[in-house]
Amino acid sequence: MARPAGTTALDAAACGTAVPQDRPATGSAGGTRLAISTCADGAGRRRTLPARRDNGSRRADDDLVNSCAVPVRCGKSRRILGRVRPSGPPLAPGESMAFPTRRSVVTTALATVAAGTLLSPRTAAASEAAPTSTAVRRHRRQPLRRAHAHNDYLHTRPLYDALEHGFTSVEADIFLVDGELLVAHEATDLDPARTLASLYLDPLLARVRANHGTVHLGHHEPVQLLIDIKTDGAAAYLELDRQLRRYRRMLTSYHHGRVRPGAVTPVISGDRAARVPMEAQQSRYAFYDGRPEDLGTSATAAFIPLISSSWSDGFSWLGAGPFPAAERDKLRSHVDRAHRNGQRVRFWATPDAPGPAREAVWTELLAAGVDHLNTDDLAGLEAFLRTHDRDGRTGAAQPRG
Repeated sequence: MARPAGTTALDAAACGTAVPQDRPATGSAGGTRLAISTCADGAGRRRTLPARRDNGSRRADDDLVNSCAVPVRCGKSRRILGRVRPSGPPLAPGESMAFPTRRSVVTTALATVAAGTLLSPRTAAASEAAPTSTAVRRHRRQPLRRAHAHNDYLHTRPLYDALEHGFTSVEADIFLVDGELLVAHEATDLDPARTLASLYLDPLLARVRANHGTVHLGHHEPVQLLIDIKTDGAAAYLELDRQLRRYRRMLTSYHHGRVRPGAVTPVISGDRAARVPMEAQQSRYAFYDGRPEDLGTSATAAFIPLISSSWSDGFSWLGAGPFPAAERDKLRSHVDRAHRNGQRVRFWATPDAPGPAREAVWTELLAAGVDHLNTDDLAGLEAFLRTHDRDGRTGAAQPRG
């Protein structure tokens, strides 16, 4: 194989190419071959190096190497071979420039070639797996502690879309079917391939492992997994409890009165029958989604960390016109009462169509300190919170023991 044009025998050897005789310089005298070499300086300009006698002496190769102070790159391989003295003011009298020996240059060059050969497949794989520039920018942003993805499984990429938008709470509806927990909003939409484990538990575990213990890289606050049991509350919870124990290393847990924080906090909503087996457990890996009537009872945040209700059950205002003062006071009183007990607040069925009404309701919820804003519009809520949530600490609050 011919070496790249404009390289010397030393260059070719370091590049792993064949090493034929150097071409004789035009006008060489006395039958002695002169090797003419070129190299590229740091700006990519090619330079002609001093001619040397091709007599096989070490001195001849050292002349080539020692005339360099910026990387020499050979042909298309672009491996660093030697150093070319850079342009600039001449050396002062008595000043010298240190140069590498021939052996160190060749050794370094060959090691570079070998390393490039070994690492290039790994580098290529990393490039394929690298997120887009948009995803990178989102990834570097702070997660949104108030963002809750309602019916998250209806998005193109369940869980992943919400996390990419910075959400810290996602919701999945489940049915118990032949011993398996299937994710769907209606029984007519059930698909045996869409299980709670495949859509949420397995991807969350993989992400926590990849991120060294967190769902959002570098942010240690937990992500809430709100699991809405549609039917058979007690039986569905018992199967859910069995499955959650396989993922216990990443889950927030309760053991004999004490809460141990984890990367993911499951909260059980939906069919109220799930409450009975949950309350009977001394050890569990899930918590209960309470209702306003649970405020002020013996149920603490160690069992009920979240208080949820339909917006329309307590409020008539839907964002048009001013917020009635009585309803604003009622909202803030409700939130303050929950927070005194260490519990978080969420409303479902708030206006979610893009427009001024939705933004007006979201603004009032933020002002009152509501912990989770419910939406199906991931991009819309992200844009709103990035602009308006000045109190945006990351992550959801943990249950307290």
